[in-house]
Amino acid sequence: MVRLDKSLDPIRRCQSPIRACRARLIADRVYRGLHCPLCRKQHAALAERLPDFEALGAAVIAVSMDTATRARKTVDRWETGRLRIGCNLSPADANLWGLFISEGVKESEPPYFAEPAIFLVRPDGTLFAQFLHTVPFARPRWDGLLEGIAFVQEDDSPIRGRISTDTKALSEKLTSPVAPS
Repeated sequence: MVRLDKSLDPIRRCQSPIRACRARLIADRVYRGLHCPLCRKQHAALAERLPDFEALGAAVIAVSMDTATRARKTVDRWETGRLRIGCNLSPADANLWGLFISEGVKESEPPYFAEPAIFLVRPDGTLFAQFLHTVPFARPRWDGLLEGIAFVQEDDSPIRGRISTDTKALSEKLTSPVAPS
């Protein structure tokens, strides 16, 4: 059975079932919407790999700015399997997530939609990794993502790429001369 999540905040919406299944990671895949043939293809591939994500303790949800009606059509027309589909992501929430938003130019497109993204989030809400796109192509492959998740779990890798809010101190570190060895 496919569940249709109507949450504006997919991570908060996922928290309860994820805790129940003791997921180590939430994989939140933002997709462009019903109009996108590349998203359809990626949904089918993700649905096939869902057991692999679950084996690694990752709960997966795919979310868009589509209305509930368009999201229901996605579930009915696409090969989503057990992939959870979320809808009604607001433009404000999309901006909070740092998503790129496009304006529809074709009749089949909604007035506005978010460009693709993938977020790997720990159950406590900590962002572990993000992949943002301005275009519908050149997306990460599921195999590579699964390998990465397995590696960081085996290695207990810390979160990387933290941005310092103290830009002056960071600038000084980056520009200070390196002592000869």
